[in-house]
This record gives sequence, C-alpha cells and structure tokens, in this order.
Amino acid sequence: MLKANGTSSLIKGVSAAAVAMSFGLGLSACSESQVAGGGPSGTEAGNAITAQILTADAQPAALAKVRLTPRQELDNEGSYTAETDKDGNVSFNDVTKGEYILEAALDGNALQMNVSKDSEKLDLGKNNLAKTVSVSGDVKGEGTIKVRGLNHSAPVKNGKFQLDSLPAGHLDLVFIPKSADEDTASSYVLVEAGHKATAGTFANESKSLLLDDFEDGDNQHRFAPMYFGPSEGGWWYVSHSKSVVVTEGSQMIKGASGEEEVPSMTKDEDGNTALHLVFDYDSLKAMDFDEEGERTGWQWANTGFAIGSNDKSICYDLSSASAVRFKAKGSGNLNFILVDETHKTKDFDGKFATSNLTLKEEWTTQTIDLNEIVDERAGSLKCVTLLSWEIVGNTDLWIDDVELIDADRNSIWQTEPWKK
Repeated sequence: MLKANGTSSLIKGVSAAAVAMSFGLGLSACSESQVAGGGPSGTEAGNAITAQILTADAQPAALAKVRLTPRQELDNEGSYTAETDKDGNVSFNDVTKGEYILEAALDGNALQMNVSKDSEKLDLGKNNLAKTVSVSGDVKGEGTIKVRGLNHSAPVKNGKFQLDSLPAGHLDLVFIPKSADEDTASSYVLVEAGHKATAGTFANESKSLLLDDFEDGDNQHRFAPMYFGPSEGGWWYVSHSKSVVVTEGSQMIKGASGEEEVPSMTKDEDGNTALHLVFDYDSLKAMDFDEEGERTGWQWANTGFAIGSNDKSICYDLSSASAVRFKAKGSGNLNFILVDETHKTKDFDGKFATSNLTLKEEWTTQTIDLNEIVDERAGSLKCVTLLSWEIVGNTDLWIDDVELIDADRNSIWQTEPWKK
C-alpha cells in the first residue's frame, strides 16, 4: 500500500543583499494601443495574442510594459515586446505557434503567465498585476543567474546572487558560469506575491536530472516548485502499517488531511544532508495476530515521493530516462518501485516496475535500469506518479542524490503535464 502526503511549506525569508538587476523590457516608442516587435519575421498575418492587464485593484494598467518570450529562452531571442493602451489592452500580432511566458510590469507590480499558442487567435482575458518578489541564493563559482522565459538576470559575486522585481509564481533559475568550459546549472523556486525566497540547490542537467540531494532541508523534490503550490505534490512521505514503527528519521506534521508522517532530513557523518529512516518490524508485530495466533493483517512500509499531483490526476512521462540513480547505505532489504496510481484497479495496485536491493554499510551508488524492470503488461514509463522504496523487514535506510539519467527535462516537466 502506498500513500502520498500533501503538506504546507513556508516561503523562506532572506535579507536584502548582493546586487539586484531591475526589470527592463527595452521598448522603443510605442503607440497608445499596442506595439509588438522583436519577434520572428515571415509569420502569418492575424496570428494575434490579446490580453487586458489590470492593476492589483482591478483598474486598467495603462502603459504597462509587456513581453512575450519563448518559455525556454534565456537571452530573449524570439521575444515580442509591447505596451498597454489606456484601457490596459495589449496585442501581439504575427506570433508563431509555441510555448511562451507573458510578463507585464508597472510601478513595482508585475505578473507572469504561461501561454500556449496553437491557433491564429488567442485571448488571454483579464490579468491582474501583483507585488513583485525577490530571490537570492548561493552558487559555487562566478557567473550570471538568468530566469528562463523572463527578462531578468543578476551577477554572482562571492558565490551569492539576488534577483529583484520578479513576477510572483514559478521561477526557473539558470546559473551560467563565467568559464565557457563549465556546464550551466538550474534551480526552481515558487514565490508568493510580495515575498522573498531562497533558491535551493543548483544542479547540472545536461546528462541527468537531480531530483533531490536534500541539501535544502525540506520535504519536496527539486522540481516540485515548478508545478505545484505549497501544498500540492512533490512531497517525500513515510507510510506504514500500525504494526511497523519508524524509530528514527520521521516527524509528524499538520497536513491537508490532518496529522501526517514525513521524513526529517538528517546529516551523515560527513555533514551531507540525506534521508534517513529506521523501520522496526518486530516491536509491534503481535498487532497483526489475534489471540489465537491467526494473522489479521500484514506488515508493510514504504517511503518515496510524488512526481504527480496529490489527487493522482497528473502523471509524468519518464520514457526519456534510461535509469534512476541514487546513493544508499544502511542495513536490510527493500524494493525500488515505480507506481502509476492513475490507473489503479481492484486487481492492480499501480506497481509496474520493481528492483530488489540489499543495503551495505557504506554509501553505494545504485543505478536502476528502467528498461529492465518495467512490466509492460502492467504499465509504462509514460505515466508515473510515485517513485518509492518499499521496505520488506527491519531496515536502516539512508538515501541521497536521487537522479534521472539521460532524461529530457522539457518532455518530463511540462507546464501542463496532464495534457497528454
């Protein structure tokens, strides 16, 4: 039996420091109604995107600066710029089909929204500005932080950066090292309007996707802030029968459905933060038997995290990944499993891929070849909701650095992954 927990998270506050780069759209003189330029040429006429931008108190945001940028862009190539008219209306003509982020800003307020352009005309309706946000963080090395799909950047000085005047919401941060020989690295953060936040781990994603190294100390995997709110999805969980006791490494917190058990991240002897859980199958074993010694239930336990939504309506396509890699140590036996809870039936528990593992005392890198463990009769990598470690007896489990190997980030972490 498996269970994914929804919990609430707190936006981390930070002090203002380092150098901030302001939001500039680089507009030339604009007409009162709209100016759209800077985009690719040779597109079909009448291929327009329209919207009305309003202030936070729902008044027309006249002369707001607006930019439409391809969602994966870092250098504003292929961007369209415009300015709202006196009624807050804006129009972008001759826009090529594709995925964009629309960003608008006026008087210290801003907004961003994802735009999927797949037809000639698209009306985005009314959209309200809100207070801007700030993000700071630490990065190893020197270089520049950019925000994918938005016109914001900041230098990294002494390993630190700060971005101000950002629109609230999901932010995809990319670190571009000063040296051209070094690879870029990414981090993700979700920030509410008017708040400040600290970015988590920046990880290279050219050969693998780091799902979690636990260094941020929270219970969500790295990609969760990209798609889910503070209480939606992406959470590490602990789940077990009443006859199994977690003697170390878990905590009870108040979640969406009451008290919930989640891992409490722990530092190992070298100071690395990791998941550490100790499962005891013996101390309450009698609870599974009646007075005559007949079995009344069974013992089970697992830990893992959701990569879909808590209500299981969203699953992710991992077919581009060749393997899951993670570090593990401890004692005991367990199974690594993949679950598709969106297709559960009374005869199918959702598990369609299983790999057995015996833990060793020292850290060992485990590479699970996904093509070898998937039972195609039960499911496929095209719809995965949970990555889980199934505990089969007394176990002392450490896990760190969970990665997807050879995975295509853009195909997995879609803006709206439920649109298959």
